[in-house]
Amino acid sequence: MKLRAKAIKNYEQPFFNQHLQYREQELELELEREQELELELEREQEQERELEQEQELEREQEQELEQEQELEREQELERDQEQELERELEREQELEQELEREMEYLNNRYMGKGRIINYKLTNKNMKTIEINEETFEKIKDQLGDEVLEVENLDDLIGKKMLFQCARYIYYGKVKTINSAYIELEKAGIVYETGELKATSVSDFQELPSNVFVMRNAIESFWKPKW
Repeated sequence: MKLRAKAIKNYEQPFFNQHLQYREQELELELEREQELELELEREQEQERELEQEQELEREQEQELEQEQELEREQELERDQEQELERELEREQELEQELEREMEYLNNRYMGKGRIINYKLTNKNMKTIEINEETFEKIKDQLGDEVLEVENLDDLIGKKMLFQCARYIYYGKVKTINSAYIELEKAGIVYETGELKATSVSDFQELPSNVFVMRNAIESFWKPKW
């Protein structure tokens, strides 16, 4: 009986050893698969981190691009404002030159001793011309009882003025002035002035609302006796 058991044990021992070898190989394979899975997981996590870094970099680049575009828009706006300021300055200089030409014309035509009429120009010293008594008597009705000194167009705000343009003559109280137009309230169109020394207008048609007179369309302006 003992011999038989020993024989069976000797017979089963190789199979048992072989089973152990297979089991060890399976464990090794499972360990390798786990290691591969861990490596794959690490690679995926690394890829995710790289993707997040790329997305963050793209967002930063987009923000930088938006900031550059905003800066370009601000610079373009500043250039437009500078150009508008230069154009306004040129228009003021042209107006001053026109006034100087008118003064020179009056000076050449009415030079003589007598009353003095003052003309004050923007950013310039007061300039004067002399006219004799005879000339003053001829033009005093056009000058009115008082002399209106104008340093810039803003001095006209609140005053009733007449603006002669290429097609129509507008009359009203100056409300606002900017670089493009002059707004008149209680305004209308003068179709016939009558005599310049008259105290009332011959034909004045009041407008139903304020009127905006373009500055570049104005030929001359003055304060009538109406």
